[in-house]
Amino acid sequence: MVASPDIDVVVVTVKVPHHLKIIKAAIAAGKHVFSEWPLGNGLAEAGELAALAAKSNVRGFVGTQARVAPEILYLRQLIADGYVGKVLSTTLTAWGGNCGGALGSVETYGYLLDQSNGATMLTIPMGHTLTALRDVLGDIVSLASVSHHKAG
Repeated sequence: MVASPDIDVVVVTVKVPHHLKIIKAAIAAGKHVFSEWPLGNGLAEAGELAALAAKSNVRGFVGTQARVAPEILYLRQLIADGYVGKVLSTTLTAWGGNCGGALGSVETYGYLLDQSNGATMLTIPMGHTLTALRDVLGDIVSLASVSHHKAG
């Protein structure tokens, strides 16, 4: 498909372990790429893909779903309009659940438990959530974080 002259942009919406191969093929074919977050499995892959896109003179974009969610856009507008006054701080509390429980079946979502995939509860849902938080409130000035992982 990437070899087709009728295609200008390749959209990558598969699981993270497959991003590198697909995006490299698209860039090699001279196609622009829109990838879901995260771009690659870790900083090294993301850096490799960004450098390859720059060298090949193609555009690469990374997106998250929440950026255009109606609720996020509405919250952003409320803040911009001063509806709640000047926001000085916020707290985000998240719970990732467990496979077979809140996430659903291990067969479907078990890959989130294997850190080698680059697709964990921290890299996927938290990345999307932090992007939405930033879109609503603006740049993060300082951050304190606590993460707890219960084994087993």
